[in-house]
Amino acid sequence: MTQKYQGNNSNKSSQTSSKPLVSVLMPAYNASEYIEEAIKSVLEQTYTNFELLILDDCSTDNTLDIITKYENKDSRIKVFRNESNQKIVRSRNKLFELAKGQFYLIHDADDISVNTRIADQLALMQSDDKIGVCGGFLQSFNSNGNLDVRKYETEDAEIRKRIFKSSPLAQPSCMIRKEAIIDCGNYSEDFPVAEDIELWYRIGRKYKFANVPKILLYYREQENNATHKKMKAILRYTLKARKKYKNDKAYIFTFSDGLAFFATWFMQVFPTRAVILIFKFLRKLLVIKNE
Repeated sequence: MTQKYQGNNSNKSSQTSSKPLVSVLMPAYNASEYIEEAIKSVLEQTYTNFELLILDDCSTDNTLDIITKYENKDSRIKVFRNESNQKIVRSRNKLFELAKGQFYLIHDADDISVNTRIADQLALMQSDDKIGVCGGFLQSFNSNGNLDVRKYETEDAEIRKRIFKSSPLAQPSCMIRKEAIIDCGNYSEDFPVAEDIELWYRIGRKYKFANVPKILLYYREQENNATHKKMKAILRYTLKARKKYKNDKAYIFTFSDGLAFFATWFMQVFPTRAVILIFKFLRKLLVIKNE
């Protein structure tokens, strides 16, 4: 169960619209080290008609204190708390249920959005009501500075060509149309670490894909983040999703897709550290390809 956190709201600024067009959805668990940067990057957006919903998933650090402090300052922020730890998929789905906007902006608690992110993605999605999900480029970074820029195809047809080889939209940078979630369903709990790609497959049956051709997000790379810790599980569930949709009429599964499927399956025999290095190498090749 999720409940509204009851804090002292007497000092809030009255900046929010009664009907925000965009809902920024930020699940948080033990995010005290970085979540202030994430929140500030949302509050500094050039587009302002949004609500920021933060769901604390029973953090054991002072995450709740930090986000409550910001809730008391800005009426666009609403803080909720799970009564028990629900993990990321259930928390994201709960945020979908709580959101009032027509567009859902995915935002992790340790990433930093550029200040035009909402404006850029909203403009593209409003230009074509067939776009169900829209991502953008990422600038990855860590404590030592900037790393590589992750670029993605921008047109629907090209994005579809890549969907069986790699995730063609970066979930941390995505904006999703509410209507697409209503039509296609929430994240599936059957894909706990590849929930994004499985959802993209479902949305792609009825809607277009798109990516804004510019950096929208600074993505924090950490050795202990979920991507690194659960790499083998990510491979397993990614293969499960590809197998589920490879015969779907919305997509074309090619011979090269089959080779990619086998290569991904074979990578499961390598140690996790080796898999991470392989992914980083392949990512650099993609960056060179797109520059």
